[in-house]
Amino acid sequence: MNRRSSAGCRCWRVPTGWAIGFLAAFLGLGSLLGPMSAMAQQSKASKVKGKKASEKAMIRKAESLKKDASLVELVRDYHQQLRENPRDLETTFSLALAYHSMGDFEQAEKYYRKVLQLDPKDTDALLNLGALLQKQGKLAEAIKWYKQTIAMHPSLVEAYYNLGVIYTKMGRYDMAMAAYRTATKVQPQFAPAYYQLAELLRRQMDFSSAEKAYKEAIRVQPQFADAYNNLANLYYESGELNEAVKFYRKAISLRPEDPEFRYNLGLAFYKQGKLSDAEAAYRQALDLDPEYAQAWNNLGVVLGKLEKNEEMIDAFEKACKLDSRYIEAHFNLGLAYFKKGRYDDAIRLLNEVLLVKKDDADSLALLGEAYMRKGNVAQAMAHLKRAIAINPGKAEFRAKMGLIYVEQGKLEDAEKSLRAALAMNPEDALSRLTLAKTLLKQDKKQQALEELNQAVLIDDSLTEAHKLLARLYEERAEVEPALEHAKKAVALAPNDVDGHLLLGQLYRKRGLLDLAISEYKLVLELDKKNAKALWLLGGVFGERANTDSQITYYQKALEVDPGFAPARADLGIALYNRGKLEEALKQLRRAVRSDDKLAKAWFYIATIFYAKASRTRVHRARYVKSAAEAASKLTELRAGDARAWLLLGRIWMLGGDKAKARKALQKALEIDGSLEEAKRELDKLG
Repeated sequence: MNRRSSAGCRCWRVPTGWAIGFLAAFLGLGSLLGPMSAMAQQSKASKVKGKKASEKAMIRKAESLKKDASLVELVRDYHQQLRENPRDLETTFSLALAYHSMGDFEQAEKYYRKVLQLDPKDTDALLNLGALLQKQGKLAEAIKWYKQTIAMHPSLVEAYYNLGVIYTKMGRYDMAMAAYRTATKVQPQFAPAYYQLAELLRRQMDFSSAEKAYKEAIRVQPQFADAYNNLANLYYESGELNEAVKFYRKAISLRPEDPEFRYNLGLAFYKQGKLSDAEAAYRQALDLDPEYAQAWNNLGVVLGKLEKNEEMIDAFEKACKLDSRYIEAHFNLGLAYFKKGRYDDAIRLLNEVLLVKKDDADSLALLGEAYMRKGNVAQAMAHLKRAIAINPGKAEFRAKMGLIYVEQGKLEDAEKSLRAALAMNPEDALSRLTLAKTLLKQDKKQQALEELNQAVLIDDSLTEAHKLLARLYEERAEVEPALEHAKKAVALAPNDVDGHLLLGQLYRKRGLLDLAISEYKLVLELDKKNAKALWLLGGVFGERANTDSQITYYQKALEVDPGFAPARADLGIALYNRGKLEEALKQLRRAVRSDDKLAKAWFYIATIFYAKASRTRVHRARYVKSAAEAASKLTELRAGDARAWLLLGRIWMLGGDKAKARKALQKALEIDGSLEEAKRELDKLG
C-alpha cells in the first residue's frame, strides 16, 4: 500500500509579527496516500505545510505596552494614574489593553467602553472592543460592532480585515472575500488583506486569482516570507514544481530559521524525483527542529526510495516516538517491518494505528497480509474483509483478497475477487498477472493468455508476464511469439537465470542450436553450478551427435545435483546409445528411484531387459519379468501411447504369455489402428 509521507503536505502560513497587531499561525496537517499495487503497499507522506489564514483579530497599539514591565505591574501603575486623573483617555485605553493582553476580558471591555464614553469615536478602542468580542466568540455582536465602527471610520482597514476573519470562521466565504477586497481598496498597501484573500481563493480552487492575490501581498510587502511559502504551495498543488522550488527558496532566504519552508522544499524535490535533494532539505529542516515528526516521516519515505532501508526505519521510529498518534508514521514503520519479514512488529504497529483510527482501511489490509505471511488465514481474511467493507471501491483490497484465496486453493473465489478488482481498476497490470496465474492453475489457458497480453499492454516491464506468455505460446507451438516474449523477459531481467533457460529452450526448438548454447552458457556465467543449464547443454550436444560432450555435461549436472533425475535418465539413454547397457541400466534405475514418473527412463529400462532376454535363454524369465514390470509402469504413465503397449506385447510374446501379449497388442491397435508392427505381431500369435 508507496508509505504515508508528509510528502504531500504543505504548511500554509499565517504572517506573524506585524507592527499593527497580533496574528497567530495555524498549522494544517493531512495525509497523502501513494498509489498501491495489487501486491504491495507504499509509504504514506504527510502533506506540505502552509501558513494558514489568521483566525485572530487585529488590535491596535499592542506595541505601546511597556516591554520592560509585567502586565500586573502595568495594571497597578495605570490604576494609580487613573486615581490621579480619572478622565485620562490614554491611560484608560492602556489599562484596557493590558487587561486584554492578560486575558481578563471583562475588565478589558469595561475600560474600552470607558474610553468610548470619553470619546465615542476613538478608533483604537472601537477596533479593540470588536476584537475582544470576537475573541470571546461573540461573533454576531462583533460583526455589529465592526459595522458601527466602519460607519464612523470608513477608512479603518483593520475593521474590514477583522470582519473578513469572522466571516471566514463562520464559513461565509463570499462575505469574507468582500471584506478583504474592501480592505485592499481602503488601503492598497495592506498586505495581510491580500494574503487572507489569496487563502480563500485557493480554498475555492481559484488558483489563478489566488496567485494574483499572493503576488500583490508580496508586491506591497517584499519581505513577506509566508506569502512566498504559500504561493509556492499553490504552484506545488498545480504541478508547477520549478516555480514552487523557486518561491520556497525565496521564503527560506527571508526566514532561514523556519524548518517548515525547508520541509516544503523537500516535498517539491520529492515530487520532481530529486531524491537526494529532498533528503538534504528534510535533514536541514530537522537540524532546525529535531522534534519535527512529519519531517522524520517524510525523510523515511525518501530514504526508502533511495534503498537506505536501515536509515529509513530509524527515521520512521523517530517520527513515531515523537508523536504516538501519528498514524502515517506508524503505518510506514509497520510497512517497513512487513517488508523486512518482521511480521509481529508490523502487526503491533498497525494495531497502534487502529487504536487511533479504527477504520483505517490501509492498515487493516496490510494487517491481513501480515497475518497471511504468518499462516493465520482466518485473521488475514477477517482484516481484509473489514478493509473492503470500509472502502469497497478500492481495487487493491480485492486483489489482495484474491491472493489469499489463491493461497487457500480457492481458485474460483480468487478469480471472482481479482475480476472485481479489475472491474474497478482495469489498468492494474499486477492484478491481471495474478488473475492469469490463477486461471492457469484452473487450466484456463486461453483466458490466461488473454489476461497476460492485456497485462503487458498496460505495463510492458512485467518480466513474469512475458515469461508466462512465452511458455503458453510454446505449448501452442507458436514459436515466434514465444521467442518474442522470452527475448523481452531477458532484456528486462538480464540476470534472470530462468529467462535465459527459457530462451535457450525456444532457440533449441527452432533448431538454432548455437544460440541455445549461448543462452545456457550465459546461465552458467551467472550461476556456474546450475544443474539445469548443464543438463540442457548435454541435450544440445546430443542433438549434434557429440555424445562425448553430451555425457560430460550430464555428468557435470549430476555432480552439482546427484538427485537430478531427468539428467540421470538422459545420461542412461546416452550410455545406451553408446552400447554401454549395464552402465545405462544402472543410471536409469537410479533415475526412477528418484522420480518414478520418468516415462522415458522406464521405456529404456524395459528395452534393455527385453534385449537381454532376447540374447539368452538361461535368465530369460527373470529378464522378461523385469522388462514387463518396466513396460507396465510405462503404460500406466502413458496409457495413450500405442508404442508403449506394443513394447509390452513383444515382451510378453518373448516370455511365452500369448494371452497377455495379445491383450497388449490389441490395446496398441485400439489407440493407433495404423500401427503395422502391432498387426504383424498379432499375426504371429495366430
